[in-house]
Amino acid sequence: MTDADRPADGDQPPRVSTLELFFDLVFVFAITQLTGILAADMTPTGALRVLLVFGVPWWMYAGYVWLTNARPPTRTPGRLLLLLGMAGFLIVGLALPRAFGGDTV
Repeated sequence: MTDADRPADGDQPPRVSTLELFFDLVFVFAITQLTGILAADMTPTGALRVLLVFGVPWWMYAGYVWLTNARPPTRTPGRLLLLLGMAGFLIVGLALPRAFGGDTV
């Protein structure tokens, strides 16, 4: 690659922060919880329940992906808000296995 082929410093795409990658791991945790629900109930009703519940984490994840693309968490207030969102996402992920049980909130 010659110097003419290399992008200028201002043309570099933004890099993903470690905090954003950690947020992705929290989303993956929620997906593994849904996988556990489906593994416990391999019926069409169980699959429909998982698909129904999957909508909420997907909607939350899509919103946070848009937000971190529009306003990258480069400052402390943005990072704290992302951490707060991750805490909420983790709580949702922990509550997913009991979403259709008798002891739901």
